[in-house]
Amino acid sequence: MLFSIARYEFRYMFFSLPTLIISCLLFGLAFLFTANGIEFQGTARGGNVYINSGYMIAKFIIMLSILTTFIIPTYIGGAVLKDRESHFDGIIFSTPITKKGYIFGRFIGGFSALTLILTTMPIGMFLGTFWPWAVPETFTANVASHYLTAFWGYMMPSVLAMSALIFAVALIFRSMFYCYFVALAMVILFISVDVSSAISGLWDPFMGDIFGEETQYWTAAERNNNVLGFSDLILANRLLWLTIALSVFTLAYRFFSFTVVAKVAKENPAKALEEAKLKAAVDLNIDVSPKWSATTHLKQLAYRTKFEMLSVLKSTPFIILMTFSFFLLFFALTGRETSYDVNTYPLTRILLSSIKQALTGALMVVLAFYSAEIIWRERSCKFNEIIDAMPTPNWVFAVSKIAALALIMHAIVLLGIVIAIALQILSGYDDFQLGNYIGRGLIYYTIAYVYLAVLSCLFQVLASNRMLGMLLFVVFMLLLTMSRDILGVEHALLSYGLPDMYAPLSDMNSDSRFAIAGMWLRLYWGSIAGMLLIVTYLFWPRGLVQSFKFRCRQLRTFKSKGLTLASLALLTLFISSGSYIFYNTNSLNTYWTMTDIEQFKVDYERKYRQYESLPMPRIVDVKMDVDIYPYKRRVEVGSTQVLQNKTTQTITTIHLVFPVKAKVISVALEGAKQQSVDKRFGYYIFELHKPMLPGSERTLTFEGLIQQQGFKNSRQDITLVRNGSYISNRQITPRVGFYPGLMIGDRNKRRDYGLAPLPRMPKLTDTKSHGNNYVSHDSDFVNFETTVSTIEGQQAIAPGYLVKEWHQGKRSYYHYKMDKPIMNYYGYLSADYEVKRDSWNGIDIEVHYHKAHDYNVDRMITSAKDSLAYFSEAFGAYQYRQLRILEFPGYKTSATAYPNTIAFSEAIGFVVDTTDPYQIDLPYYVTAHEVAHQWWAHQVMAANAQGGTMLVETLAQYSALLVMEQKYGKHQLRKFLKFELDKYLRGRSKDAEGELPLYKVENQSYIHYRKGALVMYALRDYVGEQTVNRALKQLVKNHAFKSKPYALSTDFIGYLKEAAGAEHHALIEDLFEKITFFDMKVSKSEVTTLADGRFKVTLDVDVTKYYEDAIGNKTEVPFNLSVDIGLFVKKPSSRGYGESDVIMLKKHRLNSGQTTLEFVVDKKPKFAGIDPYNKLIDRDSNDNLIEVEVF
Repeated sequence: MLFSIARYEFRYMFFSLPTLIISCLLFGLAFLFTANGIEFQGTARGGNVYINSGYMIAKFIIMLSILTTFIIPTYIGGAVLKDRESHFDGIIFSTPITKKGYIFGRFIGGFSALTLILTTMPIGMFLGTFWPWAVPETFTANVASHYLTAFWGYMMPSVLAMSALIFAVALIFRSMFYCYFVALAMVILFISVDVSSAISGLWDPFMGDIFGEETQYWTAAERNNNVLGFSDLILANRLLWLTIALSVFTLAYRFFSFTVVAKVAKENPAKALEEAKLKAAVDLNIDVSPKWSATTHLKQLAYRTKFEMLSVLKSTPFIILMTFSFFLLFFALTGRETSYDVNTYPLTRILLSSIKQALTGALMVVLAFYSAEIIWRERSCKFNEIIDAMPTPNWVFAVSKIAALALIMHAIVLLGIVIAIALQILSGYDDFQLGNYIGRGLIYYTIAYVYLAVLSCLFQVLASNRMLGMLLFVVFMLLLTMSRDILGVEHALLSYGLPDMYAPLSDMNSDSRFAIAGMWLRLYWGSIAGMLLIVTYLFWPRGLVQSFKFRCRQLRTFKSKGLTLASLALLTLFISSGSYIFYNTNSLNTYWTMTDIEQFKVDYERKYRQYESLPMPRIVDVKMDVDIYPYKRRVEVGSTQVLQNKTTQTITTIHLVFPVKAKVISVALEGAKQQSVDKRFGYYIFELHKPMLPGSERTLTFEGLIQQQGFKNSRQDITLVRNGSYISNRQITPRVGFYPGLMIGDRNKRRDYGLAPLPRMPKLTDTKSHGNNYVSHDSDFVNFETTVSTIEGQQAIAPGYLVKEWHQGKRSYYHYKMDKPIMNYYGYLSADYEVKRDSWNGIDIEVHYHKAHDYNVDRMITSAKDSLAYFSEAFGAYQYRQLRILEFPGYKTSATAYPNTIAFSEAIGFVVDTTDPYQIDLPYYVTAHEVAHQWWAHQVMAANAQGGTMLVETLAQYSALLVMEQKYGKHQLRKFLKFELDKYLRGRSKDAEGELPLYKVENQSYIHYRKGALVMYALRDYVGEQTVNRALKQLVKNHAFKSKPYALSTDFIGYLKEAAGAEHHALIEDLFEKITFFDMKVSKSEVTTLADGRFKVTLDVDVTKYYEDAIGNKTEVPFNLSVDIGLFVKKPSSRGYGESDVIMLKKHRLNSGQTTLEFVVDKKPKFAGIDPYNKLIDRDSNDNLIEVEVF
């Protein structure tokens, strides 16, 4: 009997039109992913990772498994609920069928059909590799086990667990809505695990978080070659969810009964009295003449809307949903981490951003599920024919149900706002900015989801069942969000609901102009939503189930003057708002697609790269006049620059490349005439009347401006704002000679356009590159002088010393001049600043900040003073008489060091919460890092060659580490080093070009920042701080303010080897010249108490050393190094850990393999470890520390 029921159920579920449609959709998505090379979850086409590698197959299959939440309720819940919905359950239950046969037969049949449908995904991925237009280089040989493991080992256990849970819920509650609600809960749990680190990945029902954690450090070679397996964590996750599902299923099976107990309503006196009055009124036989006017319909709309909303608000699932949302939002709002997992103060703009980030996926899922429930509610309980017979127009039903969905969206967002304000109150923060909460949160943000609610309802109206409607909505949203990769759709006018216009918030710049583009887009979307609502109204099903074809035929006979007028009004709004958006994006601004940008770069290279090797003069003197008009979004520039022939050749032509966004008003070159002007590329060629001899000079003068207008299609211009304008010199001045930065760098794109590969940076052996620095190819150190003006009430600041300040005609003017040459690298800032002043050894220190952002100003000044003191002693004198820190709006999360001036984003230091003494002091660290650049960039500048950023960024990282250690002690640096190790290991796994040794770094931030900090700190630990500083001081002495040649990474390594001695050469080579990894772990640790009261500790340690190539292929080499061994009272990673918790920390020389170490100490340790402070690069440093066993 069981197999007969299962066979029938399988045929019923599998051989149907919805099954065919769903199978085609899943197959198509999987096929497109492989054949088209769609970027998915951070891994892109090409690079070093093959699309059909085991890693990529597993990643895509796991992510696609989330789609099964929209399918499982129908195939699994429907298997047991269709009898109840058709009222056939009474007949079925009265037959001599066994409970076992009925329950397991239905489950096995439905699950078998579901499994066959889902097999279309791996099949689609497999067949996609044979697509003729796919790029062969992106594929490797197909391995069957990869597909089988990903599908049967990773995906299907999740599907089985969810199926068992949903089937059990169907048996218990006998309601399809609760089945879908369980699916919704699973998706929200998945999002919660992804959003918050406070929830263990074990609770991820789809295993995505655990898979990401297990593979986060995999190199390209490992992602291509590793066999997919089952780690302890993966097995624990699978076991946990299967156990939960089995337990719930067992309970449901036990309590399920064929006997249906009729519910007897309790007598309600009030209700009985009401019914009696109603009966008496009916018996009066009153003559009623109903009037069906617009007023009546509006009253019906009000009643239906109230009914739909109360149906939602009073339902148990809604209360559970709000509970889930509470935890999701709470974790997101309390985990406002910036860099290095440091929290910010609870500013409204930050909390709004956290709400948006947490809810972006969750609200779409809620929409998909709830739209199905609300639209299908009457049909599910067979009440639709009674409702449909009522004299109520379709639009009343459609609008009221969409209003209920809008209520859900606003309720969830409002919950987030309430939690946010509560957190602000508890934190003592009282600037709530309710206008932003209401305007940006409840209106601007949420209305986009209301528009999506209309679309979701339309899909439910058109679909033959709720599952198909949900799946259509989800697939549509997936295609919409990936439209750029799949279809090349980039214009905002071709979007709906998502993606949105860029509209950031800033405390410093309260200008709301960034939201204007979004508001126009919402008006445009609103017109589309209105038209979709009309389509929903026209296709609204009434009475018996009608086919889509029948409803289309009915449209021919439908006539309504009001509907026609509404359609015309919406069409007018659609055209007018769309035209205005188009006018801004395509007329006032240039509309660039990704293809346009690529073609621009390709054409530039093909046309002008022929001039790359021509000798060109270099800029030696700069005088700038800059006028900033923040409210007009305009900057005017006039400049006089002196060009000098520093080559040994004569120069006959001079080439200039102006920024694309700058409008050139006039340009003149002494002793030359314009030979050609290419306005598309801003490329000017001047022919000299007389050749420019070596050492001779010419004066270049030009005038230009940047005028921002309207809004753009993509990222908005953030340089010129009402308060906090920030412009760099490269946005307003030309480059001399062919500019290589405009060429395409991506090797796959270059292949697509038929261009030869381009190295990221010149090789160290390329002597021509030694005469150029990596910041500017057309200048060295230059004399600099500037006058900058801005509106009254703001201060305009540029590098240099203030010579003169005056006011004229509601404008403020500032004249700055440098007393010595600087790098041709400077910026201008204009804002209404508060200023905090201090000094160190006669050097003036200033912090210019937004009035409300005084939280960390004193900390920045302290860091600046500490840094100046240490660096001046260790590396050499500071070259300026002042140091300024200038805040700019947090549209960029970065800090930039100009000569004697540091531009510092409000997002990374000014609003960071530094009250927790156990967190990394981010403002102190960033300030120290940027101050260090006054030595490493503005004294010693690196050549434009491999390793250049090591001399600038790595040395700045090291310098900041030393100052931090001096301030907080070495034990507090463990967390910083652990973070750097994690970021380095993650970064190398995503490098499409392949990793290089540190001394050959090609501007890869994960190498020069993350690995650089680890390497320099380890180096200092082994050879000594004074030794390293001696080499650095020698580097400064020999290369400060010098060019041709600029400093190379090999120069520093040479000084280092000389200072450290031959005994450390091998270590230096391992750290800088090779990609070296260490695998160290404590396998066993015991402590016994000796007779004298002391403690004997025994440790078994295992150590391995190996080298890796660019993509991660390993070669083991002998390990022979002294490594820190530590004994601790408290775990070094625990909160409050400090010097008093260290019992012993000293180095022991170890060789490859296992070694047993013994120590006698005075205190009983609780933890023992090898390299406990993560000084050496170990891919799995979690096994470096172990709890000591007591004997």
